Amino acid sequence: MTDLNVSSWKAARDLLERPTYLVVIETIVLAVIFVISTTGNIFSCFIMYTSPRLRTWHNLLLLNVIFVDLMATVLCVPFGVVVLITGRWIFGNALCSMVAYVSCLLLTVSIITLAAISISRYFLITSLLRYMNVFRKQNITWMIILIWSFAALCAFPPFLGWGDFLFLPGNAMCFIFFGSNLFYAAVFTLLVIGLPVFVIIACFVRVKLLIEMNKRIKSFTSVTSIASEEIDSAKTLFSVVIMVLLCWFPILLLFLLAAVGIEMPRQASLMSTYSIFLPCALKPVIYFCMRRQFRTGFLAILNKLLPDVYKRRRRNRVAHKSIIRDCAVNRQTSRIHSERHDQFKLKHESAEFEETRNI
Repeated sequence: MTDLNVSSWKAARDLLERPTYLVVIETIVLAVIFVISTTGNIFSCFIMYTSPRLRTWHNLLLLNVIFVDLMATVLCVPFGVVVLITGRWIFGNALCSMVAYVSCLLLTVSIITLAAISISRYFLITSLLRYMNVFRKQNITWMIILIWSFAALCAFPPFLGWGDFLFLPGNAMCFIFFGSNLFYAAVFTLLVIGLPVFVIIACFVRVKLLIEMNKRIKSFTSVTSIASEEIDSAKTLFSVVIMVLLCWFPILLLFLLAAVGIEMPRQASLMSTYSIFLPCALKPVIYFCMRRQFRTGFLAILNKLLPDVYKRRRRNRVAHKSIIRDCAVNRQTSRIHSERHDQFKLKHESAEFEETRNI
């Protein structure tokens, strides 16, 4: 590892001299991200394995994203938690290089896989026949292999002297550091960030226009050319993509500022670390909120893990619905009786009036 520059030494000093309350807050934030991400992605993998509608080869790319998020959380975040507690890197240079390489590899696989899923959603909505021809099981398997190979190749040059893997005190993690190798930085940024983001945005805009056109056609003719399940799947995907881009935009901005020599405060660098791993925790939440299959699978898991609590809540919910239904029936019965009473009273008064008039 190369020597740290002046700004890194300042960040390292600030990391060691933090007050206790700041140590607790920063550690808790990263630990919460770790717990939510690990739990959510494990549940997502289990749901995709147990659900017949999700356990298809069409969802292999989505499963790859979930697996990458789980691995990034388990293999990288615990080191950051330890650094935030101790204030320094205590695991040695070799492990620092491996953690930096793994984080770069997994994040590259994640963004490229999201781009591949965007292309698949685009083909699925625009041309089902083309989608079935291109995204077959064998082709998807080769896509995943190529994505991992390409990501491994993009993250490997620091081992050859192009850039380096360094512990960055401001980020509280080991990451890739390009240094003065601007050519590698430009190529890496273009291939790993620029091109996938361009593909994702282009597919998103095109699919959004097609969905809006489908809504207008449906409103006029009551006929839809796109299945509602496909629309929900596309909305879920692009919600995930938008969330990832919003979280990673500050990272790209800080990277560009650091490349031109602008010194950033330690808190800003630490926020970029949070932003890197925050999507890993938010993706399962989006799956649960926007996909009915994930909600059903999650409730089934709760039923197995907490049968008594789940059954008690279900009984209470059923009893509550029964009470509401009984109240509605009682109100309707009372209204019917009241109407009949009013009719009988009106009929009786009419009869009395007729008798009085006859007399």
